[in-house]
Amino acid sequence: MTLPPFAAFWQANRLLEMPENPANAQFVRFADFRRDPDNHPLKTASGKIEIYSARIASYGYADCPGHPMWLVPDEWHGNADAGQVQLLSAHPAHRLHSQLNYSSLREWYAVAGREPVDDSSAGCDNARNRRWRYGTRLESSRAGPGGRGRYRRNSAWRDLYSRRRMAGP
Repeated sequence: MTLPPFAAFWQANRLLEMPENPANAQFVRFADFRRDPDNHPLKTASGKIEIYSARIASYGYADCPGHPMWLVPDEWHGNADAGQVQLLSAHPAHRLHSQLNYSSLREWYAVAGREPVDDSSAGCDNARNRRWRYGTRLESSRAGPGGRGRYRRNSAWRDLYSRRRMAGP
C-alpha cells in the first residue's frame, strides 16, 4: 500500500483501508510453543503460560497481586461519603477513547456535530437535585493541584467541540 502525503491524508479526514495480508490469517501466537513447549519455552520463570507469578507477588503491591483478580477501585459505586459525588461517563459505543473521533465514522453517529448525551445518564437529575447551576465549580483532592471542573449540562463534549471544529452553540 502506498500512503498519501501526510497533508493530503490529514485534509481528507478519512480512514485508510489497509489491504488484507493473507499471511496474517495464518499467524498463530506462540505457535512454536504450542507445537513443542519443551524446545520453545516462553520467557517466564516456568517457561509456560503463568496465571500466578511469584515474582510479581513478591513485590507486595496491594494493587497488583500475583494473580489476576478484581480489585475495587478507590472510587466505586456506593463508597462515597455523604455530600461527595462521583463522575461517571458513558463509553462511546462507536470508538475507543479518542481514536476515530475525527474520522468519517463520527459523521455517522454524531448529533449536530456532538457526542450524543442523555441528560438522565449524564447525572443532570442529580445536579438539579443538588441545585447546581451551569458553571458550578467542582473540586477534587484526587485531581492534583488545582484539580477543578465545572458542571455543564451537556457534559464536556459540548465545550470541547463547539469552540473550533464544530459549528453551533
